[in-house]
Amino acid sequence: MSSHSSFNKLIIRACAISIILNGVSAVNNCQPGTYLSNNVCRSADPGNYAPNAAMTTQYPCPKGTFQSKSGAASCCPCCVGWYNPDTEQTHCQQCANVANPANQNQMLQHGVSPAEATAEAQCSYATSPTPQSSCSNTSPSECPAAGGPYASFGMTKRSLSPMKCKRRGYQACSVMTGRGGFECVDVMNDLESCGGCIGNPLTNPGSRLGVDCSALPGVNDVRCVQGKCVISSCSDGFQLSDKGTCESRESGPHRAQYMGHHRKRHHAKKAVGGHDL
Repeated sequence: MSSHSSFNKLIIRACAISIILNGVSAVNNCQPGTYLSNNVCRSADPGNYAPNAAMTTQYPCPKGTFQSKSGAASCCPCCVGWYNPDTEQTHCQQCANVANPANQNQMLQHGVSPAEATAEAQCSYATSPTPQSSCSNTSPSECPAAGGPYASFGMTKRSLSPMKCKRRGYQACSVMTGRGGFECVDVMNDLESCGGCIGNPLTNPGSRLGVDCSALPGVNDVRCVQGKCVISSCSDGFQLSDKGTCESRESGPHRAQYMGHHRKRHHAKKAVGGHDL
């Protein structure tokens, strides 16, 4: 190889690096637990997760789960005796004291709920399983022992094996309501399991994690297309960003533009006789 040819290759490589560093072009090499923002891989915030590589946004943890650490690729299920009615939470709520239905004077220190419970109504008087005294994680990838059966199964998840889906693009996901079990879901087009099953690895062992598009902050009209959430419009107070997500007008980069437009409208109203129109 000639020295001239080698020199040209070095020049081309140097130019490519310069283009990337100057933000003209960027390759998304972000790993699970991180997402690309302004050409930088950022860790998912507590209460959120980035389940796959090369993501451009983070997603809120579903109800019945939590994540107290940043940089998580999944969320942890609430333990037995704990519940979580909201998304994007950093901790679960412990069941309150519950009276014995057969003897109102007999109180249980803490009610018992199945793991991954989503409502206080799931807390009940029971002697088994024993409620967990605490429910917190020490790292983004380690969850506390759930301590018993899951809300979506009525039995420990290890005792069940998910079915194998024959149709291409379908994945065996756990049923989060009713009697539980698994069902084959079209994760390429399903709005609530877009790109894979939602939840955490314990819920869907061996499955690619997905996103509930309908639970994304500020969305109004959204679809699941080829395993990705595609937002068409945002709710009031939100604006569709360049990243394809709904961004609060009060905190996004378009705040100044929005506030300037708002002030112009306000002054226009005052223009006639000094009174609001």
